[in-house]
Amino acid sequence: MKEKIFKAIARLSHTHYKKVIIVSILLTLIFGFLALRLQLATDIVNLLPSKSKVSKDFMGAIKDFGTLDFLVVVVQAKDTTSPQSSTHLKLFADEFAKRLSATNLLKGIDYKISEKQKEFFKEHFTKDMFLFLTEKELDAIREKLNDEEIEKQIKKNRSILISQASFGMKELVRVDPLGLLPILKDFFSSGSGGFRFDMMDGYFLSEDRTTLLMLARPVKGALDVEFAKVLMSEAKRIEKEIVVEKKLNEKIKVGYTGGYPIAVGDEATIKRDMMLTFVSSFFAILLLFYFAYRGLAILVYISIPLQMSLIWSFGISYIFLGQLNMVTVAFAAILMGLGIDFAIHIYNRYLEEIDKGADIVQGLEATLAGVGKGIFTGAATTATAFYLLMLTDFRGLSELGFMCGTGILSSMLTMYLVLPSIMIWRAKSSKKPVVKGRLNPFGLDIAARHIVRYPKTILAIAIGLTIFLGYKALFLGFDSDFKKMRPEGMEAMVLQDLIMEKFSGSGYQIMVITESNDLQAALEKNDSIAMSLRPFVKDGSLVSFDSLATFLPSIKRQEASIEKVSAFPIERAVHTLQRSLKENGFKTDIYKDYINVMK
Repeated sequence: MKEKIFKAIARLSHTHYKKVIIVSILLTLIFGFLALRLQLATDIVNLLPSKSKVSKDFMGAIKDFGTLDFLVVVVQAKDTTSPQSSTHLKLFADEFAKRLSATNLLKGIDYKISEKQKEFFKEHFTKDMFLFLTEKELDAIREKLNDEEIEKQIKKNRSILISQASFGMKELVRVDPLGLLPILKDFFSSGSGGFRFDMMDGYFLSEDRTTLLMLARPVKGALDVEFAKVLMSEAKRIEKEIVVEKKLNEKIKVGYTGGYPIAVGDEATIKRDMMLTFVSSFFAILLLFYFAYRGLAILVYISIPLQMSLIWSFGISYIFLGQLNMVTVAFAAILMGLGIDFAIHIYNRYLEEIDKGADIVQGLEATLAGVGKGIFTGAATTATAFYLLMLTDFRGLSELGFMCGTGILSSMLTMYLVLPSIMIWRAKSSKKPVVKGRLNPFGLDIAARHIVRYPKTILAIAIGLTIFLGYKALFLGFDSDFKKMRPEGMEAMVLQDLIMEKFSGSGYQIMVITESNDLQAALEKNDSIAMSLRPFVKDGSLVSFDSLATFLPSIKRQEASIEKVSAFPIERAVHTLQRSLKENGFKTDIYKDYINVMK
């Protein structure tokens, strides 16, 4: 029965070869049109397991709170020894922020403390600051308000002023006479992502003042690659304009990192790699066929159905998947490597039948009847193996499995129908059957003789290699860092390392989400989590953490803080401070605002 089916396919290709070719071309055009609509999903989020609770929570957080993506602009001084380097950085940053904000591509951009932030901090935050501090921090401040500690601190301040201390140290004496800022250090750093800035001028400068960081918040997420392209194009255009206008070409260097340049870079990399793997594998296969059969006609026979199967697979993938990701770009090379086997079996068997004296129809019937079943079995088992990858939660492998499985079946169909039709069309147009020399053995005949002569030796070597390599395989590690899927030396990734070096932050984050039907219950949970994370910051396991608890503690925590602060000996502390200032030669009028805040 199966033999009759394959003979019928051969007769179909012979009798209606033109129709087969025309229909296959039409299908190729349709699937080609669909393939052009495939989107490139460059974000690693697209590879996450779709059924994983962690992935669902992450995607839910992005949906609820908006995109977490930033366009990070890194402005570096070329001459790090110049005293004017920070001036050039600030000049560029001010102009860049103004012009990029005018494009309506941003929600906002942070690179310095704004006037609104200063006003809020002065008018609201400083007055209620004690409501936001932890119990431990409040106890430390209570200790600093003792008479003995106040007198000790004012004497220390006097010593700083008459010494050769830096301007920054002397400025601290003016703004913080009681030395409370070291206690508040953890509080102020908790909202900075762990970055250490030199905030003397209010700008996000590195401690060596040679690098300035700008954090832009675009109106759309980095998953929108077309928007990311527009954003990066505008940013680089504005950068070029400013550098030329302000004559900063020899003074600064500007780089970009964050989700947007990475998305644009990933798309370019995927397109380049996909084209490179397709072209290189395709021509490598053609070259091997040429050396094997020593004829140019065979290159046409196998290349057309092979390319058709690729296009069909891409078109079908658009219907069911709609996108390519960082894993599925390898699909083309995999399919060509596997699909070409079908062409080898069919063409080589056809040559053998022609050599035996068969005509075109007899040769094709004998060929498909002889190898058709084997090709079908091989295609079915291989496609099934790939389709089973769709059962995995890892989306990248699941989509790769679908594309490769579909590609194998498409390749089988084109080799069953299109390849014989092309061979018949060529044979009829040239008035002679397709006959070439036998397949080049590439030394396999010599290898076969040695296998027959020394089977035990070769088997022993094979077993030994299997044991050795199997043992080594036990020590294979698993690299879960998705960043390593990107090409080495990618500018955006290199800049992330530079940011970590200059600003002492971390490139890795964990998101903790609290949920409750009641706002205060959620805030209390949040307070508890924030408190539990502090020991990890202290022992170095965490660089820092950002939490809503920093600026919006629960009412319960605020009430506890109010109760503790109300017990502070403020009146006595103010009296002791004023007395100590006079005794050490300070002008008390300078500290009038500070004392009012204390009260």
